Amino acid sequence: MTIQRLWSTVPIFSRNLIKCGIIASSTNEKISQDSVATFENYCSSKNHATGIETSQSLPSTRSRRTRNRRARESSLQTSNLELCRDEQGKGLTINDYFFEHQRVNGYINGTPILSQSQDVHALSNIISLQVEKYLEMFGGGASELTQLMHSGIISLDMWVAIQQGNGAYHKDHVHEGVLLSGVYYSSIPEGSSPLVFHKPKIHSDEDGNEEIETNEVHILEPEEGQIVVFPPWLLHGVPPTEKQNKPRISLAFNLSGAYTDPWSVTKI
Repeated sequence: MTIQRLWSTVPIFSRNLIKCGIIASSTNEKISQDSVATFENYCSSKNHATGIETSQSLPSTRSRRTRNRRARESSLQTSNLELCRDEQGKGLTINDYFFEHQRVNGYINGTPILSQSQDVHALSNIISLQVEKYLEMFGGGASELTQLMHSGIISLDMWVAIQQGNGAYHKDHVHEGVLLSGVYYSSIPEGSSPLVFHKPKIHSDEDGNEEIETNEVHILEPEEGQIVVFPPWLLHGVPPTEKQNKPRISLAFNLSGAYTDPWSVTKI
């Protein structure tokens, strides 16, 4: 188990759940299989773009017409998971559409194969316990969050991200409106891209409002079975991969609910 502060300020938690015996390799493999099956089920669906049309939070600046054209052009076959993005590399990947499907339909509850998986349910419970360990870093108000978790007032939302093929990536982003964020890696094949965190640089504008800029990065090379928990305001992403034939599978999660001030817990 590793608890550290990136750049001496940003708190993150990292632990390999397989190596420490919390999750069996066979269980991890089953989670990977269920994740791939869920993705394949989505890709083969005729209604794969359900929810995309009406979403106002899709991470793209292209017009709806262009997004629809890109979606049609994509074969959505799992043997061809290349990016469907524009020439500047700012468009959407199939994984972006898969994410939006899960978000619109309630993340894991919108994916029947995963919602019925005993192994994924067990993983969710294990992640909750690891999140509690992360919260122990802060004391004070963090104990209140733990109580709210136990009462169900705040909860863990989890979804699957699958990246495969040359050029697969996930653009830099933060998780707005949640308390904590993290990811569990069930499959990291050779050639997988790392998780890249960007150093926040805080300053105040003329009105006294705090703003964040970034100019340094911390690169984390994940392993199968590894969990990483971090503040939701920490900018992060997955750079394009060059040589990767097997799927890179991660289960990302947020701790969210009525209590929505992550800075009060993890402010640098």
